[in-house]
Amino acid sequence: MEELVKELLKIHEKDRDLSGLKVQQEVNKLREKYNRADCELKEDEQLIGLDWSSAILNNYFFKNVKLSKENKQAHFNKAQLRHANLEKAILINAIFECADLAFADLNRSNLKHSNIIVTNLNYAYLEGCNLIDADYEQAEYFEFAKFQKIDESDPASAVREYYNLERFFKEKNRPERVANFYFYRKRLMTKRHLLDWKSHKRDVKALFAFVINRTWEALCGYAERPWRVIRTMFLTIFICAIIYHFAWGGPVSKEGISSGSFLDSLYFSGVTFTTLGYGDLHPVSTNFGMKFLVVGEALIGAFLMALFLVVLSRRMIR
Repeated sequence: MEELVKELLKIHEKDRDLSGLKVQQEVNKLREKYNRADCELKEDEQLIGLDWSSAILNNYFFKNVKLSKENKQAHFNKAQLRHANLEKAILINAIFECADLAFADLNRSNLKHSNIIVTNLNYAYLEGCNLIDADYEQAEYFEFAKFQKIDESDPASAVREYYNLERFFKEKNRPERVANFYFYRKRLMTKRHLLDWKSHKRDVKALFAFVINRTWEALCGYAERPWRVIRTMFLTIFICAIIYHFAWGGPVSKEGISSGSFLDSLYFSGVTFTTLGYGDLHPVSTNFGMKFLVVGEALIGAFLMALFLVVLSRRMIR
């Protein structure tokens, strides 16, 4: 840890807040004092490239602070950063060898190309964090870090990184995390199909791929969300019941009498969807539109029930 950092930490020993323009001005003066002035750094970049090695930074506040960039690395080797707030911090190419980031808030921070070797990430918060080409595979307890998604501002790189995360968590035997990152990777690929359609003179193939993948996402979350299939099943039953009741007056009994009750239409829709066919209620014999919908609902029901079993089995096997 360099002398500049030691003096800065001494100044903020009580408030532990290293964000804000005032701190940048303080660091600028300290740079001049220790002959570390850098004309390339902007007013809000004075904390970039400092050596924080072995510093005790537990509970320190670095929110929105620029700490590291490609040609000016910040060093946090063996630094203690438990519960530190690094939300939206810029940590590009930073080095965290043997650091302690347990419970640290790194949500939406930029860790692109960072080196996180043998660093404790137990319960660190990384939601929306940029992990593109970050060396996190040798970090300790990375599998317990709290996040669902990474930064997707660069779709092509994010797709690649989601795949790397899938592979990492598969090796760590964390199937629920593998399924989560697979889902977000496929969803991002679907968005790219739409971008391709917009950018390649309305390419029909790209639009078709987008529609198919978007439908697959809505139905079952790319075979990773069984509850979405259940949601679609109940929605189909309810919509068909509404059509039966309000368009055609509902089903009729064996005697050809309609009760006019929506509950009867809902019951009939459920029986049709599950292909049970008790026979106590049936469509009006002269209404071909209703008959056509009954057949269509039965086919949709058979497909969705089979799809639910496939998706559920996939999750259970994984």
